[in-house]
Amino acid sequence: MARRLLINILLGNGDAHLKNWTLIYADRQSPRLSPLYDVVFTTPYIENDSLALNMAGTKQWFDITMESFQLWSEKTGAPWVAIKPHLLDVLEMARTRWLELLQDLPMLNEHKAALILHWKQLNTDFQIL
Repeated sequence: MARRLLINILLGNGDAHLKNWTLIYADRQSPRLSPLYDVVFTTPYIENDSLALNMAGTKQWFDITMESFQLWSEKTGAPWVAIKPHLLDVLEMARTRWLELLQDLPMLNEHKAALILHWKQLNTDFQIL
């Protein structure tokens, strides 16, 4: 869940509301998150876009820090020592691969530029570039 939250922040997905968080009960007892779906860089389409869900007291992309995730982990009862490595893994992949991968995506160039700007405006904890 932490990985998905961070991915939505990094990709500026303001549409990640509750209906996009689905649980699957394959054995009818044990829940797991469904595969990730409906991830869209919504900022080009929604003026003053922000997170759909409150994250540690804010919905503003640029206010969220690693400390926000630590607070979230404490409130949910998930040990920070178990959460932090997942966040660092997502950041490592994003920082080493996303800019290159962005070049080949079927996005408008102005949307690509807007996504790069989004990455630059994130808190330094989560900046891609």
